[in-house]
Amino acid sequence: MPDSMSEKVESVKDRRKRLAKQICIVILASLGHLSIGSNITFPSVAVSDLENYNTTITGDQLILTDTEKDMMGSLVSLGSLPGAWLAGFLMAVIGRRYSKILSGVVCFASWMGVAFLPTPITLLVARAIAGVASGSMSVAGNTYAVEMADVEIRGAIALIPTVALMLGQVLTVVIGYVARYYVVALVCSTIPLAYVVAMALLPESPAFLAVTGREKQARKTLIRLRGEHADVDAEIEGFRTMNAGAEGRSLWRGLLQADVAKGLGAVCGLFLVQAFTGYFVFTVNASRFFKEAGSSIDENLAAIIVMVVQFTVTIFASLIIDKIGRRKSLFVSFVSMIPFLIVMAVYVGITGEGEENGGRGRPAFHPLAWARQGLTGADEYQVGDDWARAGDTEPTPYGWVPLVAMMLFLVGSCFGVNPVPYILANEYFPTGIRSQASSVCISISTIMNFVALQVYTPMQDGLTQAGLYSFYAAVCAIGIPYTYFFIRETNGKQIG
Repeated sequence: MPDSMSEKVESVKDRRKRLAKQICIVILASLGHLSIGSNITFPSVAVSDLENYNTTITGDQLILTDTEKDMMGSLVSLGSLPGAWLAGFLMAVIGRRYSKILSGVVCFASWMGVAFLPTPITLLVARAIAGVASGSMSVAGNTYAVEMADVEIRGAIALIPTVALMLGQVLTVVIGYVARYYVVALVCSTIPLAYVVAMALLPESPAFLAVTGREKQARKTLIRLRGEHADVDAEIEGFRTMNAGAEGRSLWRGLLQADVAKGLGAVCGLFLVQAFTGYFVFTVNASRFFKEAGSSIDENLAAIIVMVVQFTVTIFASLIIDKIGRRKSLFVSFVSMIPFLIVMAVYVGITGEGEENGGRGRPAFHPLAWARQGLTGADEYQVGDDWARAGDTEPTPYGWVPLVAMMLFLVGSCFGVNPVPYILANEYFPTGIRSQASSVCISISTIMNFVALQVYTPMQDGLTQAGLYSFYAAVCAIGIPYTYFFIRETNGKQIG
């Protein structure tokens, strides 16, 4: 008996190797989120480029109206809605792995369309297709990460897709800083291609295999993930117990169960709070915010700095989220975001920045345009119909404040407000209905973020820039009691 028990004990070295294997699998599976991040920030790159060089890869003229420029981003958001629902269906029918492969192929096709299609209409169609792929990859990627991880490191591994998404945002902006839009699209197209190859080599989720009756395959995959020491039969039995009654039920009817509906309400409410903390609006319009706040630092460079800091901090957050839990992460995040929003409100209130030009700041420039035209900081440059002379505008006093305040605000969001809702959207629900429930949560998130972006300008006009920051701070404050009363802890617990 002692000998048999000793065989069950896993050495520290074996445990590290096994967990490293889980991490590597999820990193490869998160290439889809890398592509999602690229899709999110690509509109700012493409619009800036086409304002200076209105030509395609073949040299044809390509001019976008203001409405079409806005649609470059909004169509991705709208396209992600059917993408999320489609993923919820496909993941329940054909599995996580094949759903991810299919979405990767669609994403690759969308990037090819963006790079080579020569008219505004075809370009926008390609962007809508990119949205469908992004919505599908988001749901499938987050679910796959949660289902592959050991309980004790599930939170850290569930943050890997978020880190990949942020890295994709940074890479796209950095490449777009020096390259044409179609070059950026071609480079980005290699990501979903690598994603498809990776998913063809990675295993299917053991939870999905177990609840669909393929216990032999599930056992094989679990031994690979958990090690020979683990009681994989008990884990499979746990899958069966927590998903009892799912067989033969409509794919979506399970969402109507009282406990599931309650969980959906709690997570969707958290996504509503997240959308109106200003986090997503800041991320998408970082350059615009710096311009409107009168930052003395080039807004494009400042946006890159903020993204890099977010990426770095999220990696650190992944190391502590399993130690302090999901609820405490949200508390820390909401509390730390409030003071920096107040700083921004006070700053723009005192300096009066953001009220000039209808609250839209000074005209932007593209650094690649300067380089190609041989211009220097003392030369004139043209943006649309407006002429400006670089260096004519006196720097705003304490112009570094917006960069520091926004950077610290987004740092606070990385500890909870950004990642935790996406983790809970999977941890709250058992395997049998996880893909469907997650698709509902992601759809609500997409709608809320879309609304937050669309009402930004009306809220800015009605509340002033300082009032808008104050509103976001108030929403962060609401998030504290909301978390206390409505969010339950999932850290360290089996999720079926």
